[in-house]
Amino acid sequence: MPNSTCSVDACERQVIARSWCETHYRRWQRTGSLETTRFVTRYCSVADCENIAEKRGWCPAHYRRWRTTGDLRPDVPLRKVNVPVIDGHKQCSSCGSLTPVAEFAEHNVCRPCKGKRQASWATQNPDYWPTWQRANPDKLSATAHRRRAQKLGRDSEQVDRSLVFERDGFTCQLCNLPILMAEKFPHPFSPSLDHIIPLNKGGHHLYSNIQAAHFVCNSAKGDRLT
Repeated sequence: MPNSTCSVDACERQVIARSWCETHYRRWQRTGSLETTRFVTRYCSVADCENIAEKRGWCPAHYRRWRTTGDLRPDVPLRKVNVPVIDGHKQCSSCGSLTPVAEFAEHNVCRPCKGKRQASWATQNPDYWPTWQRANPDKLSATAHRRRAQKLGRDSEQVDRSLVFERDGFTCQLCNLPILMAEKFPHPFSPSLDHIIPLNKGGHHLYSNIQAAHFVCNSAKGDRLT
């Protein structure tokens, strides 16, 4: 069949499959017909949406919403709408109640509604946070240190543990022996961060007040200055 031409009238292209050329074969694959069809713009099937449809008859925004939530929620706008503030109150987009502006946790959602939403999500995903904490001990420790410093009224910044260990040459600044970076807590020689001046003695959670240390050396020092 190498010298055969397409069976469609007035088409002289070479056949690739089903006695049709590549153009007609691809057209048949896409539309199920060999007839020439003009492109027709289709719009999203969700009510009052004027965006062009791309998948399943929905625009990209509604398609992503369906993939994420399993629900199109046509009554909820795709973009956040600025709710007017009246006498220091505005309407919660979730429960519809008039709430003081200071009680809003998000753009248009009050704190009680956000709390209910988070509680519902936690109930449906009970293993998420324990799994995340086991997989990210460094991030968990950094957050705990920073939160403790803030509670004590100390200055704090986001500290990257890897930068501290690299700065100190992966050496314990209390005993001057190498830190076993591959070991995990509670191994005695596992890596830990020590506050040179402890937080409860007036120290701050800043790079200048943090040094690399073995877990056992850090524990032995406690809240002493040396």
